[in-house]
Amino acid sequence: MAHIDIEQTDFIERMKEATRLKWTVYLNNPAIFQFASMFFTSDMSEVPERLKEQYSKMQENGYAFMYKGIDYSLFREDVSSEKLFHIIQYFLAGYEERLRMEVKRKMIELSDFDAYVEEFFEYLDILKVTFYKEEKQ
Repeated sequence: MAHIDIEQTDFIERMKEATRLKWTVYLNNPAIFQFASMFFTSDMSEVPERLKEQYSKMQENGYAFMYKGIDYSLFREDVSSEKLFHIIQYFLAGYEERLRMEVKRKMIELSDFDAYVEEFFEYLDILKVTFYKEEKQ
């Protein structure tokens, strides 16, 4: 997370930056991708409690970092910016679940990930057009 620009207050651009960084790490270290895929799709009931706690804490810290200093003034003014941000969070959770299911069914390999990153960025661009003020797109 040290390579993610916290000065970037546009949440969608910050997500793109985080995705690019993660993708670069995976490309340069395929074993990390394999481990992350295995952990990402594992049945958490089989994971020792201390590892679940560490994973949960890591997720909390990651979310806190990603959500810190977000500029809500970029969002449209005719709708609650808090609700718009929640919709974006719901989309992210749904997209993550879809990836989890496809990785679990072995439908995604490292070589396929480029297409998913591109698709993810397309969805982020749609969210930006839909939820941001016109001049901020």
